[in-house]
Amino acid sequence: MIDSHPDLEFVLDHCGKPRLATGEIGIWRRDVALLAEHPNIVCKLSGLVTEAVPDWQLADLRQAVDHVRGCFGPQRMLWGERLAGCQSGGAVYARWLAAAETLLADLSPDEQADIFGGNAARIYLSSRGRRTC
Repeated sequence: MIDSHPDLEFVLDHCGKPRLATGEIGIWRRDVALLAEHPNIVCKLSGLVTEAVPDWQLADLRQAVDHVRGCFGPQRMLWGERLAGCQSGGAVYARWLAAAETLLADLSPDEQADIFGGNAARIYLSSRGRRTC
């Protein structure tokens, strides 16, 4: 399907939901790398805290974030949150945002700006009248 629609940008939501809580991410790593071979797929850096153990630490997210960064690069990533079902939403949101900022701190200011808003604006605004998944 992806190859049939080269002009359509697809969004891999929640980083493809790696099983961070169990550490079973080998298949996820392979699948994400295969998806990233398609230039019309971007990855939404979201949902990781809901896939990690409840008392997650920054190190619990780093491997997934680093893999997505390596596969997609900053121009094909967009930040998001998946906290609607989480308790204490504001605190969880702030913690996830701070974690993402820390995990991406070594990127240039322009690359960070792209991930934290610019890419989403480009992708979603350019897709008016088209469908993103």
